Amino acid sequence: MTNKKITWKKDRGKLGLLQPLANLPDFSGPIVQGPPNGRFIYIDIGSYAGVAGAAWNRRLKIPLTGITPQMMKGLLAGAAMQLETKVPGTGKDGITNCATVKPFSGWYLSGTAAKSKII
Repeated sequence: MTNKKITWKKDRGKLGLLQPLANLPDFSGPIVQGPPNGRFIYIDIGSYAGVAGAAWNRRLKIPLTGITPQMMKGLLAGAAMQLETKVPGTGKDGITNCATVKPFSGWYLSGTAAKSKII
């Protein structure tokens, strides 16, 4: 199996920021799900993602927890910066991963101004 870097952009709207909750960012928008202390987004897979003739429908739940105010400041500081995470694409059963990502390694800044991985 080959690891591929996939840039994912959801076209259902932008993420927004609400008032910080306990000094942590709180996200909003049409793709954000869950309560304030447990926000997440879904990645659609198979026919949920519009793949005609897919044998399955799945969603991968990506938590938005662990994104710090320092990360948000880093994003705002440089246009080339992006918030990134890596998730396992294959589940324990050997097919496309779905449900809540486990293990979740966290978020980090990447781009020309990122000096180190933040988890």
